[in-house]
Amino acid sequence: MNVLTLVIQVVVGVLTVSGSYVAARRGARETEVRSRREEWWRRFIWAAEARSDADAARRQAGEAVLDHLYDSELAGAGERDILLRVQWAAQEAERMRQRGSTPPE
Repeated sequence: MNVLTLVIQVVVGVLTVSGSYVAARRGARETEVRSRREEWWRRFIWAAEARSDADAARRQAGEAVLDHLYDSELAGAGERDILLRVQWAAQEAERMRQRGSTPPE
C-alpha cells in the first residue's frame, strides 16, 4: 500500500464520518422542531378552550397564552391566521355574553 492510497482512504473516512455527523444532527434538529410544534399545538388547543371558558380568570389566561403563541417562532403564517380567527371569535362571544345573548355554536 503506497502513501497516496493511505491518504485517499483517510480522506474518504473523514468525509464519511463528517457526512454521517451532519445527517445525524439534521435529523435530530428536525425531530426537535417537530416535537416543539406538536407542543405548540397542544398549548394552542388548551388556550383556545380556556379563552372561551365561562370563568373570567381562565379566559384571561387563555388569551395571554394565545398572545404568547402568536409571537412564537414556531407559529407560521397559517398558525397566526388561525390564532387571529380564534381571538376574533372569542371576542365576539364575549360581546354577546355581555349583551346577554347566546353566542352561536
